Amino acid sequence: MKIKISVIPIAVVFITSMFALLLFIIVHNTVTKPLIIDNAKRFYQHILTEQRNLLLSAIQHQDWALIRNWVTIESE
Repeated sequence: MKIKISVIPIAVVFITSMFALLLFIIVHNTVTKPLIIDNAKRFYQHILTEQRNLLLSAIQHQDWALIRNWVTIESE
């Protein structure tokens, strides 16, 4: 018994998978990646704001132990 494999279904599956991969790359670069970068920037700004507020509060209350966490005094 001879088995004949048609090339057409293999080509269709290959072309479809290449199209799906291309679509994924386009969506990732145009939608997902900018959202990830934007969220990372926003999170970084939030952390900086929280750190600044904590340091200002420590300065106002003269919490020297907390201030020493941020400020290093170099001695010769």
